[in-house]
Amino acid sequence: MMQIVTPCNINRFQWCSGPNGETNAAYTNGQITNAPAEGQLFARPNDLRFYHSDFERDRTNAQLTLQFAPRDDLTATLDYTYVNNKIQEHEAQSGFWANRSFSSVTFDTDQPVATMVLINEDVGGAKDNTATQIWSNQKNTIDSIGINLEYLVNDDFSLTLDVHDSKAESLPDNMGGIGAGRLIAGLASPVGLTQSYNFTGDIPTIAVTVDDCAKNRPAGLPDCNGQWDETDVGTNFQRIEGSSQVTDIQQAKLDGSYAFDEGQFDFGIETRSIEMNQQQSGSLLKGGDWGIANPGELPQALLKSLI
Repeated sequence: MMQIVTPCNINRFQWCSGPNGETNAAYTNGQITNAPAEGQLFARPNDLRFYHSDFERDRTNAQLTLQFAPRDDLTATLDYTYVNNKIQEHEAQSGFWANRSFSSVTFDTDQPVATMVLINEDVGGAKDNTATQIWSNQKNTIDSIGINLEYLVNDDFSLTLDVHDSKAESLPDNMGGIGAGRLIAGLASPVGLTQSYNFTGDIPTIAVTVDDCAKNRPAGLPDCNGQWDETDVGTNFQRIEGSSQVTDIQQAKLDGSYAFDEGQFDFGIETRSIEMNQQQSGSLLKGGDWGIANPGELPQALLKSLI
């Protein structure tokens, strides 16, 4: 996000109040190093997120060409192409959104838009660190057939007819038998105590401290242990999505060519029909909401540690 520096948001970093009108010291008494000039644009991050993705593709191709010439002046050619491309992706995210109660920041001002490169933030002990899981399945197919007829009327006159019919589909691969192409499990752990962003290296890094005792734990869970583990993970929102596109193309073209002593006359006529239909669907299922109301609600056997 970019903003313009004013005396309020730079001298007592960051604003006169927090994003929701907070006026406590956590939002107004931050320290700043290498402050940008008043009136200069500056940028701050909203989130730092790490991704890991396993991608698998299974592709099947088939192509057939047949040619038949019943006599010297007539040749028929048939082409058929089929492609099936199944794509599956499993993505795991580990995210640390900025609470914007920065205790200290350092700017890089050696550029037109000053950028925060070091950020320290006290987030209070129950701020949720996300561990979103995404599973995507999509199937793409092409089914195409065409025929070409070439007729030599005589030595000077020839006709060519091309007819083509193709269909391309990109459809959800019916995960779970409900027609879904993308399942998003919003998981998080309300254990964040402090977080420090570092954008000075080749790869951004973050250091966090956790307090798994800050959030009330449901009955039956082990006591808090000062560790970020499977018992701290809960849900926020789950999403079921689907995206489809179907394209139909029909085409016919007649070409003729007539040669005479002084040159050649070419002519033709073509008709083409293209129809495309797109559909998007999505469902949002509420779990423990943004605050992760029920840490530890998931069976631990279903979870793999992301720490």
